[in-house]
Amino acid sequence: MKYFMLILFLTVLDTIAVSQIKVAFVRPGRQSNIFWGKVSKVFEKAAQDLSVSYRIHIAGDYIPEKMENLIGYMKALDDAINSQPDYLITYVVRQETIRLLERTKSTKTKVFLINAAIPEEELVHVGRPRDRFPNWLGHMHPDDEKAGYDLAKNLITIAQQDFTGSLEMIALSGSKESSPGYLRAEGLKQAVKDHPNVKLKEHRYIYDWSPKRAKRTAEKLLDNTSAPKIVWTASDAMALEVAEIAIKKSLEPNKNIFIGGVDWLDGALTGIENGKIAVSMGGHLMEAAWALILLHDYHHGIDFADSLGTQIQSKMSPIHKDNISHLAKSFRFEQLKTIDFRNLSKVYNKGLKVHITNLEDTIKQSE
Repeated sequence: MKYFMLILFLTVLDTIAVSQIKVAFVRPGRQSNIFWGKVSKVFEKAAQDLSVSYRIHIAGDYIPEKMENLIGYMKALDDAINSQPDYLITYVVRQETIRLLERTKSTKTKVFLINAAIPEEELVHVGRPRDRFPNWLGHMHPDDEKAGYDLAKNLITIAQQDFTGSLEMIALSGSKESSPGYLRAEGLKQAVKDHPNVKLKEHRYIYDWSPKRAKRTAEKLLDNTSAPKIVWTASDAMALEVAEIAIKKSLEPNKNIFIGGVDWLDGALTGIENGKIAVSMGGHLMEAAWALILLHDYHHGIDFADSLGTQIQSKMSPIHKDNISHLAKSFRFEQLKTIDFRNLSKVYNKGLKVHITNLEDTIKQSE
C-alpha cells in the first residue's frame, strides 16, 4: 500500500511539473523603488512556492508628462509579450489599457491587471474581463478613494486626541494622471468636507511620486511657527521624508504634527513604532502574489471567477500606534517571506473554500 501511495504522490508531482506555467510580471518603478521592490519579492516567493516559471520586467517610473517614461513601459511590455508567457500580470497605465488588451488579444497570453482601477472614461472601451477581451482574465485593485479617505479620517482622529478646535492640513498627492493618485486625493477631499473643523491649507501633486520632490515641497510648506497639525501623503515613502523635514524644523511628530501615508512600508511601520509616523494604510502589496495564485489554480482547472468573480477588490487597512504592536511583525517583509503560498492555492490546499485576497487572512492561513 505504501508503494502505491508513493507512486501516486510522485505522479501528482510529475503532473504539476509537466504543466508548469510561465508567467511574466511587468511592474513600474526603478529597481530601487521600495514599494514595488517589496511587491516583487513577495511575488517571487509565491512563484517559487508554486513552482511557477517567472520573469519580472521593470518598466521604470511612469510620468504622464514625460513620453520617455511611457516608452520604458512599452519596451518592458514588448519584452514580456515576446517571451510568450502563458500569463501576463501587469499594472494599469492610464489610457494604455485598451492598447495592451488589443496587443495580447491575438496571442495565447492571458492577462491579469493589478494595483489600480481603470478610469471611467476607459471602461466604456474595454468593458469587463472576459467580455470584449476573452484573454483578459481578471482585475484586482484596492479602493484607493476609500484609502485616501480613511488615511485622512485616521489622521484627524489621532490629532483630535491632543487638539481641539480647528485643524490645518497639507496634502501631498501622487500624480493626478494615475488612478491611485487621483482617487486617493478624491478620498482626501471628501474627508475634509466631512470634517468642517479641518482646513486643507495646501494640496500639492507630486507628479512623479518622488519622495525627494515631496521632501523639497515639505521644506517650503512646513515651518515651526505656523505648521499644520496634519500632513496627509499619498505614499509612505513621501511620509517618511516629510517626517525628516518636520524634525529638522524642530517640530515633534505625533505631538504637534501628525503625518501619514500609504503602502505599509517597513520604514513606515518602524516610524509608527518610534513615533515619527501616525498612520499607514496598506495591504495591497500582495496583489501580484495573489494574482499569481489565482492564475496558477486557473491553469490547473480551478477558476477563481466561480467564487470571486473577475473584478476583485483587495483590502487596505490602517496601522497606527494602537494596533502596531501585534500587526507590525506580521506585515514586515521578513515575516511575509516565511509564508508558504501553497496554503493559499486550492490546488495544494484542498480544504480552502475561497481564495484569499486580504493580508490579514493570508497571514492567518499560513500560520
